[in-house]
This record gives sequence, C-alpha cells and structure tokens, in this order.
Amino acid sequence: MMNSSKKFILLFLFFSGFSITFQAWALQNNHDENGYAFSVKLGEIAIFDSHLNQTAWELELTRKGHNKWKIDTVMGLLWAEQNNKYLFWGLKRDWSLSPSWIFSTGLSTGLYDNSGNIDLGYTIQFKTELTLAYQLKNQHRLGFSLSHLSNSRLSELNPGTELLMVNYTAPIFKAKPKR
Repeated sequence: MMNSSKKFILLFLFFSGFSITFQAWALQNNHDENGYAFSVKLGEIAIFDSHLNQTAWELELTRKGHNKWKIDTVMGLLWAEQNNKYLFWGLKRDWSLSPSWIFSTGLSTGLYDNSGNIDLGYTIQFKTELTLAYQLKNQHRLGFSLSHLSNSRLSELNPGTELLMVNYTAPIFKAKPKR
C-alpha cells in the first residue's frame, strides 16, 4: 500500500501535468501575452490557534490573465515547519486601487498532507486569499496576504485555519508575439 506522502506527490504531479500542458499550448499558440510571475511568501499558519501556530513558506507560479476577465491561473506549494504541506492550483484576480497599489482575490483547491500537527480533517482543501501589494516600477510587488484553508465540510472535521504572510512577487518572463 502506498503511504500518504507518495499519493500526495503523485496526485500533484498528475494535475500539474495538465496545467503545464495547457500552458505550453498557450505559449505555442501565442495566448500568453501577459507572461508569468513567481511569488515567495513567508508568514504564519494557524494564526488564531496559538498552540498550533508555526512558520510557513509558500511558492507560487502565476500565469497572468490571458482572458478578457484578466483572471490569472496559479499553482503552488505551501509548507510549514511541523511538516504540514498543501499543493494547490486555482484562480486569482488583480484589482488596481491606484497605479501602485494592487488588491488581489484568489480561490484555490488542492491536496493537504495531514501528517503534520495541524489536522484539517480531509485531504482536499480550499484556499481563499486576499492580498494587498505595492507594485514597484519594474512590476515587482511587495505585500501581505491573509488566507483561509478549509475542506468546506467535505468531512465532519472541518476546523480550517488562517495564514498571514508577507509576499514578494516578480515577473519571470513574457511571451514574444508571433510574426
């Protein structure tokens, strides 16, 4: 029988394959004029549960809005110091508050590894996120985000947890137009 970590990794690789295939198709067919961004986040998970509170890190790859609604697709990994891991993919939308201030909303779904000390009741988790960031002239962003993880009552145990993180986001490349 396969242990939970191996199942977790295999499922993430399976779903990541779909995402990567779609993104490659978009690049090949010139549907990616807005490019990609990479975010590094550092903060705390379980911010309202002092006995579970711990440092968390997150890496996120964003494919910038390639549709008329400017909705971004995201994929990432969250991990915390007590071996809690969450692999996710989802949607995000930026809202310009001014030329420099950006407010973002996001919704992701993913796989949570309950082998750490924060039991969220189920492997499938949903993440909602609010972000406020200052965008520099070179399109890099510095900001903070507040997120909530929950299994949305897929199981009887649904404690949920919140994260507060500091973010750094950088554009990583932009597709060249076809001629």
